[in-house]
Amino acid sequence: MPVSNKFSSVKTGFACLFFIFLLFITSPLQAQTYYFDTYNAIDGASSKIYCIFQDSDNNIWLGTPGGVSRFDGNTFENFTSANGLATQAVRCIFQDADKTLWFGHNGGGISIYKDNKFSQYYVSDKSVKGNITSIFEDFSGKIWITTQASGAFLITNPFDEEKNEIRQYIGKDNLSDRIFNYCLSRDSTLYFIIDVGIRKYIPKTDSFAVFKPKGLAYYFNTITMFEDSRQNLWFGTYNGGLNKYDQKLDTTIVYDIDDGLPSNWISAITEDNKGNLWIGTWGGGIAKLNETGFTVFNKSNGLEAEQIFSLLEDVEGNILIGSSNKGLSIFKGEIFVHFGAQSGLLNTEVNAIINDAEGNYWIGTNGGVYIFDSEMKSLLQSFNEDTFEHKKTKGYVPNRIRFLRKDKDSNIWIGTQELRVMVYDVERNRFFSALDVNKYFAGSDFQVSAMEIDKSNNLWSGTYDGLIYYNIETGKSKRYSNADGLIGNNITTIYADNEDNVWVGAYVKNGISKINPDKTITNYKLGANISPTCMVKDKQGILWIGTQGQGIYLFEADTVIGHIGQEEGLVSNLINTLTLDKNNNVYIGTNKGINVYNRIDERIISYGAKNGFVGVENNPSAAYYDSNGNLWFGTNKGLNKFNPDNLKSSLMQPHVYFTGFSVNQEPRDLQPDLKLKFRENYINFSYKSICLTNPEAVRYKIMLEGLDADWQDMTQQTSITYQSLPPNKYSFKVIARNSSGEWNITPIEYSFRILPPFYVRWYFISTVLLILTAGFWVFIKIRERNLIREKRILEEKVKRRTADLSVANAELATKNKDITDSIKYAQRIQMAILPLKIPFSNTFVLFKPKDIVSGDFYWLTKRNGKELIAAVDCTGHGVPGAFISFVGYSSLNRVVKEKGITQPSTVLDKMNEAVVSALNLKNKEAIRDGMDLALISYDIKANILEYAGAYNPLYVVRNNELMEFKADRFPIGKSPEAEKVFTNHEVQLQAGDMIYIFSDGYADQFGGPEGKKFKTGQFKKLLVRIANHSVEEQHRILSETIENWQGEMEQIDDILIIGRKF
Repeated sequence: MPVSNKFSSVKTGFACLFFIFLLFITSPLQAQTYYFDTYNAIDGASSKIYCIFQDSDNNIWLGTPGGVSRFDGNTFENFTSANGLATQAVRCIFQDADKTLWFGHNGGGISIYKDNKFSQYYVSDKSVKGNITSIFEDFSGKIWITTQASGAFLITNPFDEEKNEIRQYIGKDNLSDRIFNYCLSRDSTLYFIIDVGIRKYIPKTDSFAVFKPKGLAYYFNTITMFEDSRQNLWFGTYNGGLNKYDQKLDTTIVYDIDDGLPSNWISAITEDNKGNLWIGTWGGGIAKLNETGFTVFNKSNGLEAEQIFSLLEDVEGNILIGSSNKGLSIFKGEIFVHFGAQSGLLNTEVNAIINDAEGNYWIGTNGGVYIFDSEMKSLLQSFNEDTFEHKKTKGYVPNRIRFLRKDKDSNIWIGTQELRVMVYDVERNRFFSALDVNKYFAGSDFQVSAMEIDKSNNLWSGTYDGLIYYNIETGKSKRYSNADGLIGNNITTIYADNEDNVWVGAYVKNGISKINPDKTITNYKLGANISPTCMVKDKQGILWIGTQGQGIYLFEADTVIGHIGQEEGLVSNLINTLTLDKNNNVYIGTNKGINVYNRIDERIISYGAKNGFVGVENNPSAAYYDSNGNLWFGTNKGLNKFNPDNLKSSLMQPHVYFTGFSVNQEPRDLQPDLKLKFRENYINFSYKSICLTNPEAVRYKIMLEGLDADWQDMTQQTSITYQSLPPNKYSFKVIARNSSGEWNITPIEYSFRILPPFYVRWYFISTVLLILTAGFWVFIKIRERNLIREKRILEEKVKRRTADLSVANAELATKNKDITDSIKYAQRIQMAILPLKIPFSNTFVLFKPKDIVSGDFYWLTKRNGKELIAAVDCTGHGVPGAFISFVGYSSLNRVVKEKGITQPSTVLDKMNEAVVSALNLKNKEAIRDGMDLALISYDIKANILEYAGAYNPLYVVRNNELMEFKADRFPIGKSPEAEKVFTNHEVQLQAGDMIYIFSDGYADQFGGPEGKKFKTGQFKKLLVRIANHSVEEQHRILSETIENWQGEMEQIDDILIIGRKF
């Protein structure tokens, strides 16, 4: 049934010829604009950018006529000769392997940035004339500098005065005095662009050869040269276009303006991470070349700069463009395309978007309706209250359009702010007032607050005084309100899901309403007074509820299952739109940009003005997913199109670094293990993470270990001050989140210590104790005088007792000798049970008992095709330890040799039972002794190493990296009441692997310049350093190292290390 049969038109009349003319005449316009983030003198940058470079901290460096600028995505720092730079413009920038930045100047000057300071670099006594055209480092680590008047310089060891070597190449070397550019290929071939062609460097003969690719025209000067990821060589020429040389086919293809280039003067070439080639021109902007051809960017579609000096892709995939007079431009991809006044959208306050049956786009604005063709290239028609001819032939259309919805007959329903509900009847080609709907509006209420058409083709219209239902097919209508069970009358949003349920939100209510297909109403509480603004149900059946200032509630099975807000990554908690694409990604429009919940990696990505989202605020309900898979977002500055295929899913972690550190407001270097006085407790840290894609989306979390129990709340601040920190050990940590919602896994960290005041330090306490002792001594001396008399009396007694003591001493000496002899004999017994020689190849044992006999012992055997080694540390040392070692040794032999058990974990389980039994540990009065050990079993055929340990771990050093296999945290014996089951580890060995098992004596030994323990960390580093040596050399190094460390100090424990190389 045609809509016109159900509604009366506001205005009637006949179509005039003028309107028919307008109907069929389209307006060809510049349909779209790409976003370029542009910085110039107003922003603190120079308008002329010669070169661009990104350093290892992701800072962007720009060569300018006045010197150099550093850009972090937010601010520019400008440096000149007053900061230590050479004079004149910077034409090239480079960072070497040691992270020193090099700057080449006009006039031959060279500057460096090292240790946060600028200085000038002089090429010894070599005279440098003309502009510096390039500085780079070849694959051998040597620095090349090219000039326009002094040829090329090759510098070896540029900062070592003794080893520094400089070689100059000029015209007589078959190069030239005038070098304009270079190209270093992936196979380390080095090319130089000179005034008379191209030269290739031959390292073997230290000479240069003419390079003439087949088909390359030499009557056009080559300006720039580039090798792409497919090893094609590209040549940019002066008015000769772009030349591609295929090295494999030995052919050259020429591209010029006839092929789509904007200019034949090519000034810069680079390649992005997707394989697209980017070409900068002089006078025509830039072009992107891929398998589909050229895409040109210039003034006609968003890029103001047309004379290009340089191009660079940053680590985030953005294309940075340096120009001669338009400053720095950053192209962040074709994610957003903008349509505004230049596209024919004369009123840019967009509130609604929809496709009609022919695929044309209807745009609802504060200036009426605009209709564009299906490609958004031409404006077909526009309707508003000022289009007089349309009023007579099409019906009256007000200016302020709020909603556009399409029914099953392709009629367009329009929610307005001034005339309630209207409909465009496609059969009659005319606008009508929906009288059967509008009759339910209150007398002074003209504005539609929400609108939706459900799966049954019912129209739902929200007002400030209830909800209006209208069956488009039958004309049946009804008003719903509180009296019918609706949660509220002031309707803020309506959403129809695929199950034909209609969800309704009202202003400041504790919940939402669901109108079921049978028109019964169910209300759900959300646990808070909210004003829902929009809703969408994803493919998992979760209803997303956007609110006015309270983020998003996730609702499923009658329950709130989650909440998403700014803490989780939203740019704002004021949600205006929610939209779903074909991949179930959720698009969240806010007053500060949009977020995308990316289903691929479950991250929230942020987009704002810096990403090309023009207008920033997505207007309420102004979001639409079209039939072509594009997302459309309306703002007060026009319409933004988003292609989900361009959705970035990069998991690149942000790079965070410290930019400043001060103590008591005085700058300090970040020295390792910094110790501060107790009054040096006013600490400030500055830090930064650079994200050019969207600097405003960067967030940080910080924590000061020693003060904070957990990470502090997320913040945009890039500095933090701690006042009056108490004495303690501290570690300051920072993590950052970029616009893709990715956090860096490993935080940056700086540790320091604030020492306590002197009166609680050991030396002060010792001094006080000394004074007290001296006072006590004086008291004793006074007391001593009173005892002199008694002394005389006692002297006689002493003489008598001395004689008796002499006899006792003689007896004690005899007994001491007997005991010593017994211990030495025990040593012979202990040494006898140890292997006389090591039965396995490439194996060493470092064994240093503290006393005559040892509590540590080693045990090696071969059983059932497996080679077993144990390093055992018994309780104590000396005689007690030796007794326990005999128990351990016999237990090992019994379990392995007699019972034939070779699995380490089982051996330890059985050994534990044996020790418990042997020492009667189940008796409460028994000896609470035992042993720590590490046991390995090597399967010769399978080349597999098994390990189990009681407190003592296994270290495996492979490829200069140490892998630690943790032991179980309980000993053999000692605690029989605990349930012990030892863990078995398996290691698939590789050639060159070095394994170590050991007791704790080595790491616990005191020594060194400060009398501290050797410590496990230093022990690990030592093992990694020596692992590639022979086992004999390792034994020697380990022995000498611990002896040197111990020095004159006493050995505190038995030392045992066993190492084996495979």
